[in-house]
Amino acid sequence: MNKNSAFDKTIATEITPFSEFYLTEDYHQQYYELNGNMNPYCKIVIQSKLEKFRKVFKEKLNKN
Repeated sequence: MNKNSAFDKTIATEITPFSEFYLTEDYHQQYYELNGNMNPYCKIVIQSKLEKFRKVFKEKLNKN
């Protein structure tokens, strides 16, 4: 992602093994898919980030 200049700043991520995992509540599952067109946050913030991601990584995305 740094090589593709997908973001303005360098990404620094610590990779460590997870020790615990918690599922979110049911109403959080598939939230964007279920609320993307109705929720202003999804439309304004998330949608633009997804469009940029899809543009930068178009060739790597599953084409099904």
